[in-house]
Amino acid sequence: MQPWAPAWGVLLLALASPAQAAPPEIFSALALDPTDPNRIVLAYVWGGQGLLFSNDGGRSFSLRCGAAVSRSFTKSRLPLVLTLDGETLLGTFEGLVRGGSDGCGFSADVALAGLQIADFAPHPTDPKITFLATANASDGRATGLVRRNGDGTFSELGSSNDAGAAEQARVSINRLAVAERAEGGLRFYASAITADDAGNYRATLRHSDDEGASWVSFDVAGAEDARVLLLGVDPTNPDRVAIAIQRDDAKDSFLVSADAGQTFAERLQIFEIGASSVALDGRLWVGDAGGEAEYSQPGGLYVFDDFSAPARKLATYPVRCLGYRALDGALFGCTRNEFGRIDPANGELETLTGFAQVGGFVSCAGEELAPVCKPQLCANWCGVLHYASAPLCDVYDEANPLCGPGARSYGQVSPPSGAAGPSNPALPAQAPPTPVVAPGAARPEGACQIGPASTSSTLATPPLALGALLAALGLWQRRRGAGRARRP
Repeated sequence: MQPWAPAWGVLLLALASPAQAAPPEIFSALALDPTDPNRIVLAYVWGGQGLLFSNDGGRSFSLRCGAAVSRSFTKSRLPLVLTLDGETLLGTFEGLVRGGSDGCGFSADVALAGLQIADFAPHPTDPKITFLATANASDGRATGLVRRNGDGTFSELGSSNDAGAAEQARVSINRLAVAERAEGGLRFYASAITADDAGNYRATLRHSDDEGASWVSFDVAGAEDARVLLLGVDPTNPDRVAIAIQRDDAKDSFLVSADAGQTFAERLQIFEIGASSVALDGRLWVGDAGGEAEYSQPGGLYVFDDFSAPARKLATYPVRCLGYRALDGALFGCTRNEFGRIDPANGELETLTGFAQVGGFVSCAGEELAPVCKPQLCANWCGVLHYASAPLCDVYDEANPLCGPGARSYGQVSPPSGAAGPSNPALPAQAPPTPVVAPGAARPEGACQIGPASTSSTLATPPLALGALLAALGLWQRRRGAGRARRP
């Protein structure tokens, strides 16, 4: 987003209000426990990124900031899953990070270090087993498929013939899905980029019926200079598969194949693919994330009654994550900053919680999260994880952001049993508004001082009501792809 000229900054500040300003934290991923409806984990990006853990079905969450999860926790989408035996698995570019479903005990897995964990996929009939797709080896190892067994051990399956670091990587998987075949066995699908003999990469969809020992690969027409993302496989017919073509300079496309990826038919165009989820009966939900800087693009939720049906729009709101739980047929989703339960038939979102309701850090014996998380939170933009309310999210000083007394003190409170404790103090229930500091003026006592004093300020998030005004004045520039967190 381009900084606004000083003259317009005065106008924008006059029209903006804290209530209109969206927090910089954005939900990015959702993980549901396969058998325990109370266990839910959310990932968020920007604002420092991190994980939120719930043990009450999503009505309340506790924070584990990204700095206390892994140094590889980035602003891009990271695959996230909860296993039947109570582990939280997070895939990064440097390997696998493992922790408890309670948000404690995170560490890097040694066996898979140096491999990008590109995606997870559950076994379609055995909830004890989870499959992983690896890519971009840093030490020359072949990449491909890995099975996580019910006891937490890993077994390597077939490779993707990736040459790793020794030569140019021939195949790099980005998404994985698994379906059961009618004649027995499993079919694995993967979206990827594949290099030809000249070293030119092209978008492909591939499948394997022998656990990765061999693959059938098809180029995706119309995906030149774009990314192909696998969105789901029809559980009732493994030949039917859905993908998205993700573009930076045009709308994204949703396509379905009825012949295992050999040909595709476009079913829908939306602004930006946000999320998708598939039910056991073949219903498929697709979310439009909308625009981060393009307020004329509000997003939306669509449903396909089966993989051969046309799209029906259910609701208009930005969709950043989706998750269907086979245990009880529940559908969950998140907007930019709210999480809730979605009516699968009409798309109505029942908000359960949001960033403003995050009450404290996860409570882990022997772990002091506040000292680790405070620098990360305080060094980033203002948001509801930095204050209970966000009085400065409509304007911030890019070179010297204010974090405010509330973000520094973290309120030493006496928590109820099982809640945040002295080593993991709760976030304040309400932080006093911190005044906006005029350029060159002294900062209030207790405000974070990061870097040298600055005399410039920019608008972090233009309020929605200003979109039409700025467009009419010729100042609203649509920057497709600006700020979009991309994952290869």
